[in-house]
Formats: sequence, C-alpha cells, structure tokens
Amino acid sequence: MARRAFEGISVGRELERADVPLFASNEPLTLSGSRAQRILQRRINQSIAEYEVLNTLQQSWGGLCTHVRDGWNIGRPPYGYQAKSPPASEPREG
Repeated sequence: MARRAFEGISVGRELERADVPLFASNEPLTLSGSRAQRILQRRINQSIAEYEVLNTLQQSWGGLCTHVRDGWNIGRPPYGYQAKSPPASEPREG
C-alpha cells in the first residue's frame, strides 16, 4: 500500500472506518485474534519498509555524488554543449 508510514496509516484508518479489512502479504488472512497484535505487526512492517526506502535513497544519492566527483555525466548536458563519451570502462581502484 505505501512505503511511508504516514500514508500507510492514513489509508489503513480510512479503510477501517469503511469496515474494509486490510491484509498484508506477510500477515495471516484472518479476522480473528488480537487486533492489537495485528496492528503492532503492521506498524513494525511499515517501519522497516520506510527505513529501507530512506536507506536506498541515501545510498543512491551517495552514488550520484561519487559519479559527479569522478567527472561522469549523470544527465543530459546543457543546451549547446556536447557530452564526452568515455572510452571503455576501466576498473576503479580502491
């Protein structure tokens, strides 16, 4: 449903108000049992998912910054400029 906890909780609450059950792929398909336990498990899963999204974004940004510092083009050149095509990739040391 969402990788960000706020959006997931908001949609979950709206579905709950409309009496629509919400199931996650890693949760049992049952309406019996403790509601508190189901909510706790869902919040834990949402927290882990949000962590993974933020961690991936941080790593991606770090990779882009490294490419820029190494002199690689990461996008189209400005109008009127032509990008240099690098020779075959060379293994990077260190």
